[in-house]
Amino acid sequence: MAIKINDRKKRTIRPIFITGLITVLPIYISYIFFSWVMKFLHRRLNFIPHKLFPDNPYLIILFEILLFSTILVLIYLIGLLATKYIGRQLLKIGERFLNRIPLIRTIYTGSKQILESFMLKNKKKFLGVVMVEYPRKGSYVLGFITDTIKVKGKHNKNLLSVFIPSTPTPTTGFLVFFKKSDVVPLTISPEAALKMVISGGIAGTNTLTTKD
Repeated sequence: MAIKINDRKKRTIRPIFITGLITVLPIYISYIFFSWVMKFLHRRLNFIPHKLFPDNPYLIILFEILLFSTILVLIYLIGLLATKYIGRQLLKIGERFLNRIPLIRTIYTGSKQILESFMLKNKKKFLGVVMVEYPRKGSYVLGFITDTIKVKGKHNKNLLSVFIPSTPTPTTGFLVFFKKSDVVPLTISPEAALKMVISGGIAGTNTLTTKD
């Protein structure tokens, strides 16, 4: 029994130690690099404040503070540029890779479009939030109107395309076609309705108001 406990402790300590090492090493390397940059610039530019302010130690200290601040700003700008440009490039490469896989492409594209409909203002959004009887009479679910569908042929009719999301993953769900008379339009916004769906009704409003 004692051997099992020791083995368990070893298995617990090792990943924690490795996690700590992974956390500390980048900080330590960044400190070394930053110190090297400061020393390098200090050696190259140290003559400037001494020539400009030979008899004023306070201005020399101020110059070094400004130098330090300038380095911080430059590092921030480099990081910002890398985040904007490199991040976009990596995202494009990842999307190209996913779009080459037949089944994954369909799932990824559909999920992305649903999320964009919820979140982005410049994209095509849901036409409204509704309450519908589904999957049986007497039980109601939240749905999002995505479009109107014209059915041509023997039974000509106009239907509403309603996306019924799953909880807690709203990127999956069901597409159901309803008559306009079978849906109850609500005043709640798609974002607020999404919060209710994801949380299983815990978060968000506890009152749903129908449109007149």
